[in-house]
Amino acid sequence: MQAAEYEVKNDVLVIRLKADLDHHTAVSVREAADALLARSHAKHILFDFTGVEFMDSSGIGVIMGRYRQVI
Repeated sequence: MQAAEYEVKNDVLVIRLKADLDHHTAVSVREAADALLARSHAKHILFDFTGVEFMDSSGIGVIMGRYRQVI
């Protein structure tokens, strides 16, 4: 199962998380988000946490790192 779905709408990268954001999924989400940010030049990121029941410090690192890329 893929940890997230990604979509770029206008200048917003939308990341719909479908699983917990922990050390098991953080690397794949980070790599996919970084690749899309580089290609799309999105200026904003929207995280949809509807499918998340748990997040550890790795997940928080993914969020903060992507935030730093767009500010």
